[in-house]
Amino acid sequence: MAVEPNAKKMKTEDSKISPEHCAEISSFAGFEFCRLLKNDMRSKTAFIHSRFKEKDAVILMEKTAFETTTVQELLSGETELVETLKNDIYSTYKTFPDKTLNGLIFFN
Repeated sequence: MAVEPNAKKMKTEDSKISPEHCAEISSFAGFEFCRLLKNDMRSKTAFIHSRFKEKDAVILMEKTAFETTTVQELLSGETELVETLKNDIYSTYKTFPDKTLNGLIFFN
């Protein structure tokens, strides 16, 4: 005798997301960091568990792709570099570009 898989639950009106959960957010004011769930350096994404208005929230941060004009602006005298490592083969540097050149995408 075969075992029947659990039937999928049908969405009801009660299970819909309420409008206050979809409010427009313009800053992270009011968010409380709980823990870093995942940091994927290859895809340049981070999943963060946080709290907002006493409710759990998960934030997905994704680094935006480089564009030709952005790279041209980054490779200018305006971008200050701080050396973090140097050996006989190569050097590495850290920089904090202007916020217009340093974009992230957030999903809530």
